Amino acid sequence: MAYLNSLPDLPEIVRDSRLNATFHTDGRQSYIVHKRGGAHRRAKETQDVWVHEKHLGSGGYGRVDVQAKESKHPGLRQLRAVKTILISDTELRSRRDFYVRELEAIIKFSQVRYDDLFVKTYGWYASDNHLFIAMEYCELGDLHKYLKTCPDRRLPEDQTREIASQVLDALSRMHEENFAHGDLKPHNILIKHRPPDPWVVKLSDFGISRRSRNEDTAPSPITTVRGTDGFMPPELLNISGSSSKSIDLYAADMWCVGESIFRILTGRPTFENTQDLYGYYFKVGQFPVQVLRDAQVSEQAIAFLSSLVVCNPSERLTAKQALAHPWIMMAVPESPVFKFSDSLAEKLDVVAQNLRLAETEGEKCRAMGYLAITLFKMDMFVSAEFCYLDFIKREKESLSGPTVQFNPCLVERENLIRLDSFLIDLAHTLVRQEKIEDAKHFYEEVISHKISLYDNAHQVTIDVMYELAEVLRSRDKLEDAKRVYEDAQDTTAETRGDDAISD
Repeated sequence: MAYLNSLPDLPEIVRDSRLNATFHTDGRQSYIVHKRGGAHRRAKETQDVWVHEKHLGSGGYGRVDVQAKESKHPGLRQLRAVKTILISDTELRSRRDFYVRELEAIIKFSQVRYDDLFVKTYGWYASDNHLFIAMEYCELGDLHKYLKTCPDRRLPEDQTREIASQVLDALSRMHEENFAHGDLKPHNILIKHRPPDPWVVKLSDFGISRRSRNEDTAPSPITTVRGTDGFMPPELLNISGSSSKSIDLYAADMWCVGESIFRILTGRPTFENTQDLYGYYFKVGQFPVQVLRDAQVSEQAIAFLSSLVVCNPSERLTAKQALAHPWIMMAVPESPVFKFSDSLAEKLDVVAQNLRLAETEGEKCRAMGYLAITLFKMDMFVSAEFCYLDFIKREKESLSGPTVQFNPCLVERENLIRLDSFLIDLAHTLVRQEKIEDAKHFYEEVISHKISLYDNAHQVTIDVMYELAEVLRSRDKLEDAKRVYEDAQDTTAETRGDDAISD
């Protein structure tokens, strides 16, 4: 894999995401060291040490492990998941463009504007015959494992709709960027929040981990994948006799969406075996409507699934059409600002219109906050920051107290979570620019939001406090770091004592 490390013509996005890594072992424990240069000439070189913590699972792609970052403070636990893929130098040399494109896709969908849609990739590194991809660790696991703990292995329809809406939102963005997921199933839907909190899920495991070993190596407008038995549509099983070059992988994704939703609603597959699927394809059997009705699924949901699990790929709903389906639209909260199915440009138009039409100061404040989010997702960072500062100013003026504190009544819970993702990324940018005091302000803003959403004893709040403490410590602001760290430790102790941390 030294060949991949030394390639001089890697795309910039791939080259910049490579992590400098050295591998060590003390005989009992293995660990990875990443060295990082300072942001300017006088800044000190730093290093991060990641220690193997536990094995998560293995598959045809290789294995996934959890690593913990070493810290001088034992309470500061940062975890990441690392996927290890075995690729020989011979294979890499012969199919170099394919692997580079797949890395490019994974990194592309780790940009901040996709934070609420896909599991984030932090970077990649390599050793002889192995490629390692460092990713966000979702401690609540995947939807497949969660369903095993549910009665009859299924979820209520309203919760299923929430999940389906988020999955389609992510899939729509992938398709807009000319990428197909290729292996959509509950195993690859990772959970960030679940009841009693609102559902928040992210897509994972697309691209390089499901490379096909027999596809045409010629350039393709979309990622070529193989899929998983029980979730693949007829055209991928060659029931129809279609040429692999003529298969619409976007439509194949939509079949997988329908199959996944069917299983979430009923706890069983749409077709119990391949013979049933053949019967459905050749019109000997029918779509299992009665199974859905026996599970007390609404007729609207049945109509939605019937428009996805269609043998003719051209007759399936697209991701964008599915987002506009009445059953899915029931999951979208009423908002005067935008719908999830709108494009970014459409959202910007709607936000600007609502800003013009806003009558009360609260409505103007809310619209300005949405405008900041939308501009940020369009990579218009300077304008986004300007709008956010205006948003903060309006919010401060609408409150009686002297401090700048967010009023959660003005923005729905889900949008506040999205705003916090924006603020955290803005804080990260400021840290890289050595503007630590400004970054500290935004961290503290997020902490106040988390307290308003949950409480100061919630693990989400504690995690942000620990991250701020680590940033301050790494920039030699030891007194500030100590204060934040002690606050987090006190909160953790209180939480453990009261057994108050929720999942």
